[in-house]
Amino acid sequence: MDLEGFVEDAVESLAGHPDPILVDVPSGGGTLLPLLERSGFAGVVVETDIAARMLARGVSLRESLPVGIRTVFLRCDALDLPMDDAAADAVVSINGLPAASCMSSRVSQSPAVVSG
Repeated sequence: MDLEGFVEDAVESLAGHPDPILVDVPSGGGTLLPLLERSGFAGVVVETDIAARMLARGVSLRESLPVGIRTVFLRCDALDLPMDDAAADAVVSINGLPAASCMSSRVSQSPAVVSG
């Protein structure tokens, strides 16, 4: 899988959205954060995972980034996210296709960007 291309596609899908919200579900250890930073993403990333250890890795990774992306870390089950419908502008998922497909109601008019 070409992660950089995947992230570039996600960021391009958000062009024109002022202050976009991108949900990474499940986020794991924050693998996409440095790629999002390099791509120039200028919105908010919501990193969601049920595993506290994975979120802790993501926090550490986020703190090591030179510029930093506005990031919210949320520990929860991907199928029970505490988000209103249309709260996100895009959803990205690596190895979380079932969870991401359940997120479709949480995404605004932009299509979800999903990878299996």
